[in-house]
Amino acid sequence: MIVEDHEPTRSALTALMKRRGHRIISVSSVEEARQAAARHSFDLMISDIGLPDGSGYDLMEELHARYGIRAIALTGYGMEQDISRSTSVGFLAHLTKPVRIQELEAAISRYAIPPPK
Repeated sequence: MIVEDHEPTRSALTALMKRRGHRIISVSSVEEARQAAARHSFDLMISDIGLPDGSGYDLMEELHARYGIRAIALTGYGMEQDISRSTSVGFLAHLTKPVRIQELEAAISRYAIPPPK
């Protein structure tokens, strides 16, 4: 699942991930992410931090506690305190925008739950 409120970024990231073979559900808000998490299971969530109806930090805490969701923060917030807070709420990695696709793919490979054999 991709949680990103900036439509051009969400669309580009979704298209890029689909071209790389990932199945993607993309949403633009905390509430949409909650609804998607209640209906689907995900190998990994990629979430922005600054969202129009809440923060990615709060979303991560809630979805991890409720569903065990694993996630990567992908955000414009890149100060040391932002990275520390991401880690403290359960994000597995904190990537700052603009991100190189190779860096994002490496994080996805490292943290996504592998499919069953």
